[in-house]
Amino acid sequence: MTIKATAPNNGYYNHSDAEYTEAFQRIADEMEAERLAEGEALAKLAETDKPKKIPFGIIFRGQEDYTFQEVSQFIEATDNIDEHRRAGYIEFLNQFLDGKIKPSTLVDATSLLTFYHDLDNRADIDYREGHWDDCPDVFAGGKFFDGRAKKLRAHLIKHNLISEGAK
Repeated sequence: MTIKATAPNNGYYNHSDAEYTEAFQRIADEMEAERLAEGEALAKLAETDKPKKIPFGIIFRGQEDYTFQEVSQFIEATDNIDEHRRAGYIEFLNQFLDGKIKPSTLVDATSLLTFYHDLDNRADIDYREGHWDDCPDVFAGGKFFDGRAKKLRAHLIKHNLISEGAK
């Protein structure tokens, strides 16, 4: 995707249109690379007739209110997932919210990979990007999701679902 952006003329931004466009292009390229990497991982999983199941793999205790609210939002935001995967992911999330998912629970690998990406995205928004620094509850929840996403990423790498360099 090619982007052409115009730098805001608000007196605070001192960069040219070209620099502004370059920054937006870099962000768009990173987002596209992440989307492609996730698509490749999901395609590899879909090649098998039988869905791959792996242990959930991490302990997920703490920040109960934040976790319930955000994971409920993951369910609400499943419109961009194809119908077949959506049903399995929603089932996984409902079991998670009901406390039925433990580290040893075997779960569908595609659902776990999607969950990882949702966790990581929420950690970006609520913690890493600093949008919620002035709201301690959201910031703490985002920091908690950041830690869980890192643990889950290591677990997914161990099971060859994502590569070391992929986000």
